[in-house]
Amino acid sequence: MDVYTMNQMETIAEKVTFLLKANMILCEEKCILKKKRTISIHDGHVCINCQLNHHMSFERLQENGFAFNQAEILLLPEEFPTFAYALQDHQLPFPSTYRQSQGNHPHLIVFFIESIEPPDQFAERLSTALHTLEQCSTSHLS
Repeated sequence: MDVYTMNQMETIAEKVTFLLKANMILCEEKCILKKKRTISIHDGHVCINCQLNHHMSFERLQENGFAFNQAEILLLPEEFPTFAYALQDHQLPFPSTYRQSQGNHPHLIVFFIESIEPPDQFAERLSTALHTLEQCSTSHLS
């Protein structure tokens, strides 16, 4: 990777980190972001507070600003519809190269997203959806 592209990657990585309010690890050709979110899982009369780690990354940054983006977002089942709707309803439409899938674990849904688009657009869409979850959980606590 030449200096120009590395500088461009650093600039975009800083913007994405700011948008997602995440921690960043910048490797030579890949930016890895980790974001923590605290949730409460209610099972009968038991309430468990735990911290979820969301993983996002972008790599293979092109001169046109496009990159391969990935995210793994952990959600409570009741959060899934809100999160999915916030992604779909975002002002930035999904790019033509976009894929999502999900896996289930006890009490959690793992939501996988991949796209080829500018990383800051990917991050903006994700940030809005995660912020929507935070607003919903805050309104349930009030």
